[in-house]
Amino acid sequence: MHFQFSPDLSAYVRGRAFIPSGSVLPQGNTNNNVGASSSAYVGLKEAWIDYGGITSYPGESLRIGRQRTREDSAEWWDEDLDSVRWMFDTTLLQSELAVAHQFSTYRSDGAPQPSKQQDRTYFFGSISGEILPMQRIGARVVHADDSNQLPATGETLGSNDRADKEHLTWIGLFADNHAYDAEKAPALSYWESATYLTGHRRTLQLGSGRVVDGEVSKNANAYQGELGVRYRMSMPDWPVQIGAAVAAGSGGGLRQYEQSGIQSNYSRFTGTRALINRFNDAYRVEIGNLRAYTGFASMTKGDYDFSAIFNHFERVNDNQPIISDALTVAPTTNSSDLGNGYDVVVTRYFGARHEQPRYLQGETVETWLRLRGSVFDPGAAYGAAAKAEYRVALEFTLWY
Repeated sequence: MHFQFSPDLSAYVRGRAFIPSGSVLPQGNTNNNVGASSSAYVGLKEAWIDYGGITSYPGESLRIGRQRTREDSAEWWDEDLDSVRWMFDTTLLQSELAVAHQFSTYRSDGAPQPSKQQDRTYFFGSISGEILPMQRIGARVVHADDSNQLPATGETLGSNDRADKEHLTWIGLFADNHAYDAEKAPALSYWESATYLTGHRRTLQLGSGRVVDGEVSKNANAYQGELGVRYRMSMPDWPVQIGAAVAAGSGGGLRQYEQSGIQSNYSRFTGTRALINRFNDAYRVEIGNLRAYTGFASMTKGDYDFSAIFNHFERVNDNQPIISDALTVAPTTNSSDLGNGYDVVVTRYFGARHEQPRYLQGETVETWLRLRGSVFDPGAAYGAAAKAEYRVALEFTLWY
């Protein structure tokens, strides 16, 4: 429900009901990375007030409450967050500045918060503009500050307690020519980014029974980069797009890269209106100690769009961990070959497309039926006995 009290003052509330037939893993951009659930529940997605009268510029507002925060790549932030956010969105300049702290998952089943969001405050912001028509450059910053207390040596760590404490800052530059905008992107589209991670980590060493044996304290000095390109062929009857991308995050000791913890990695990188996991929907691996090589093809024709994606994953450092939001098993050998991912996403749209409200971020305001099929075929790093992981989802969204 959206309430418009005056031209400058509005409010919004969005809820959710989830009724699974078994242990179901929802889409990664809808559940704050809590994981699979076998319980029915109701939850609060958003509840905020927005005031746009601080300045006279159109597209400027201050928003307070639980709200959806999203940037185009979704590799920095794409989450429902308890936050205060100032936004400035004009034709040529976009910026935002926010502070966020998750107090709860706001679910009736009492699901705990993701470990990386417990006792953590985020400060983040971005600024971007067009130096030439359709050529956008910008910068993003995220600072994560943990306030949890780590137990001393000899004490026992609780099952839901964090075993680390971090103070990390991500600083990144990016450029694109509206590649994530399916309707405005030029025939030859690109996106690129470079990120530096700095800060400090404290990690507990645990013995039998989760008894604290000691602590390792390290500074962070890590890097991540991504480059993607997409080309739309000039065939009116078959508007096919092909593309390729590579993403890599450093790994090992001080150079162990990790994402912010409030990302989803769901974006429109294939050139259609569908949000698709950048790193395989059945695997949902995060950038960090990872190299991901991607090739894809897509097509939009009438009321249909189609995407087919291939990913190959490798570890940068065989002795350091990787993070998967869909799998709990860790690699078992020293091989760098993590495996391959295959995704197919087909969407059928119905009826007229509604005007995009400003209070909705990242969603397509139209009725659609979408089939997602994803396979992760594990590589040598998971051992010879590892089996493929499958995920198939049929989604229906009705707008009226």
